[in-house]
Amino acid sequence: MATPRTVPSADLPEGIEPAEAYSKEGVDVSLILWMLELSPLERLEAAQDMIDTVWLLREAADVS
Repeated sequence: MATPRTVPSADLPEGIEPAEAYSKEGVDVSLILWMLELSPLERLEAAQDMIDTVWLLREAADVS
């Protein structure tokens, strides 16, 4: 299991303390809470942005 990183308080959703940012299994709870704050459309847009980034990185790695 990876060592949990320290999360600055400014990066956490309101009401979440840095000690609560990770579950005992090491899951970054702040990311889950952030996604739940988004509307369904905003979640899809965030997912599409991530996919677009992966494709750009894959294309850049294929340059010979």
